[in-house]
Amino acid sequence: MSIGTWIKRKMALLAFALSKAENSALRQREDVLDNAHGHIQTYNQGTLADALLKGEITLPVKELRWRLYKVLSESRGRAAKITGYDKDGMPIVETYTVEKYKLDKVMRDDADPYPVEMVVKNDEVTLSSYQAFTHFDSNKTNLDKEVEKDKEMFNLVGAVENSGFTHTEISFDDMMTTLKDKKSIIIERELRPKFDLEYYTKKLLVRNISEDKKLLEFYVSEYPDEYNRKSRMFISEIKKAIKNPRMADMLDINKVMFITEKTIGVQDGLEFQYEIQKFDKIVVYNGSYVIKFIAKPIVNGENIFIKYKELGLEQRYENKEPKIYD
Repeated sequence: MSIGTWIKRKMALLAFALSKAENSALRQREDVLDNAHGHIQTYNQGTLADALLKGEITLPVKELRWRLYKVLSESRGRAAKITGYDKDGMPIVETYTVEKYKLDKVMRDDADPYPVEMVVKNDEVTLSSYQAFTHFDSNKTNLDKEVEKDKEMFNLVGAVENSGFTHTEISFDDMMTTLKDKKSIIIERELRPKFDLEYYTKKLLVRNISEDKKLLEFYVSEYPDEYNRKSRMFISEIKKAIKNPRMADMLDINKVMFITEKTIGVQDGLEFQYEIQKFDKIVVYNGSYVIKFIAKPIVNGENIFIKYKELGLEQRYENKEPKIYD
């Protein structure tokens, strides 16, 4: 091989190596020098969409969050209706205020004279399937056990031994209880009871005794849930609690918490926490068991959005200034 050919070949290899390095440094999406573990740079890196996907709290994310809170605040308690159409066929919309805080129409029992401050709907908060099944012990496996004829059983994953999958069996009752969504009302307690009161509560009434004393009323249906066989046992437990409250561990609660959303009596986005002082009584009213506690407010309507307030953005709104970023 001649010296000239050898030099040309080395120059070609050098040029190829430099081109690879240049492409690795400048391409928007690449593996550094074809290394599978190299740095990945997406085409939208540094944008608002990229920050939202990665959960990064950047200035655009903060301002977007505060704008959304302001829109929700302004639209709260308002509705719209079409009053007509213009010459181009576009609808003419009129907005009006909805009176949603009519506490005088709230139905409550006459066992206590205290006025109602708010009515909290105990709606369901959806859980992922992973969260729903995480409390099961996958080591409790018995694939060869004969299924009891009075219970339906479920195989969660597969039925092949030594396949690397996790196996477990649960009854129909446990399946339905496990798939119960998390509720809006959160209860803190020292020990796990036989029945969780919050999962059977339909609504919570907060009645005003004094500034530092409230009456919390948990409304539970007097009738069993046909889709949850354990509800019959829960109702039996309530009947026992009426006669002897000390025997019902579901009444041993320390704290009740919730954040208002579509709550009658107050605006949305307020945090409330109550420290339970004592159990009061259980009454039957309008198809419900009303379980009552005396409580002291420790967080009394703090706006959860205030901590996200952007003062700079508020000032620009007042001065009608444009955005400071694209």
